[in-house]
Amino acid sequence: MNHLSTEMGVYFAEMNRLSTELGVSCTEMNRFSTEMGVYFAEMNHLSTELGVYWTEMGVYCTEMNPLSNEMVVYCTEMNPLSTEMNVYCTDINPLSTEMYVYRNEMGIRHYKHLSTI
Repeated sequence: MNHLSTEMGVYFAEMNRLSTELGVSCTEMNRFSTEMGVYFAEMNHLSTELGVYWTEMGVYCTEMNPLSNEMVVYCTEMNPLSTEMNVYCTDINPLSTEMYVYRNEMGIRHYKHLSTI
């Protein structure tokens, strides 16, 4: 139910299969990657002009998914995202980046360097 389109040419098919001018490929299990380093969580498909960011701030809103194109990535409770922009998901969905953003499973924001994780 999340059909998005951006100026990057990302288009969402009915069954969560993607194709774009930037080389998005999709498996049947909702794992996505692009040359821009965009990775999609299993239940939320987001896109912005500069990449994919999931946040509670709701700068842009689709039917079910707030989007933000901020330069840091925040993790919501149920949506791990990972990009090649030095964002890594842990087992319990929090994210950490070289920009020292870390979000634990309780939604509490911490700041760490990647070398400490």
